[in-house]
Amino acid sequence: MNGTTKNIGFSESGFAFSLAMAGILLVTLVFAVVRVFVSSETALTYLSYALPSLALALSAFFSLKIKGVDRSFIKNDFNFKFKKRYLLVVLFGVFGVLTGLGKLNDLFIEFLGNFGYTESGATLPERSFLSVALCCIFIGVLPPLVEEVVFRSIICGGLKKSGYIAIIVTAALFSVYHGSPSKTIYQLLVGGFLCLVYLKSGSVMPSILIHSLNNLIIVFDYYFGIMAFYAKNPLVFSIVGLVFFGAALALTLTDKTKLENTSEKSDWLSFFMGAFVGIVIGATVWIASLIS
Repeated sequence: MNGTTKNIGFSESGFAFSLAMAGILLVTLVFAVVRVFVSSETALTYLSYALPSLALALSAFFSLKIKGVDRSFIKNDFNFKFKKRYLLVVLFGVFGVLTGLGKLNDLFIEFLGNFGYTESGATLPERSFLSVALCCIFIGVLPPLVEEVVFRSIICGGLKKSGYIAIIVTAALFSVYHGSPSKTIYQLLVGGFLCLVYLKSGSVMPSILIHSLNNLIIVFDYYFGIMAFYAKNPLVFSIVGLVFFGAALALTLTDKTKLENTSEKSDWLSFFMGAFVGIVIGATVWIASLIS
């Protein structure tokens, strides 16, 4: 490197995705070895949530360093200078994602069940002040923060010249990254929504808030049953949730901020060349999860 830096672009975003997926794969293999020597299921549970996020962050940032990208754009994305409407988008979006899109995901899981697929639910450590606090950090804060920076700021930000196509592609990669067949449609929709919010608001903060609040509510529901009202009237609250999600989407789409649309075919060629390894890794894990 000659000491000069460049802005994030298609090639750099694709490479960041591939290196991130390679990092996640490496951590998965290391974790398999760790399981042999660590007998504490509680410790393994915390590690299973913390290690992938740390690997994702380190791999993505290392990719930017290798490519000589000026990383100041990430700092600039952490701003609260977005329009006040996005406070409502956060509020409506959280409820809509939890109840509306969550119900759609349940229907998709039922569909997969016709082909013999079974969903394995997450098990968290027994309730205590420490376990709740650690789960809030390792599930409710760390993954949303890292994933939003990597997928919204780095990947979607690098593709933003393509406008709505950037949203579709990043949402697909976001789903591939999670490697969960049962949550594919859910993550596509949520990933696309968060990309739209990021590009329209000009800040990564609203998407971080939506993602983090969603995860935190799931943690508190696991331990304290705060979503018990949903279980009593799932259809009603699912419909209401979809209405709220539609409202969040409408508020975002009616923002007059225009998305760029100046990408060329050569941009996408450089992106997919960079992202190819990551796509292969993600698709392989997704297929393995589906048939296992």
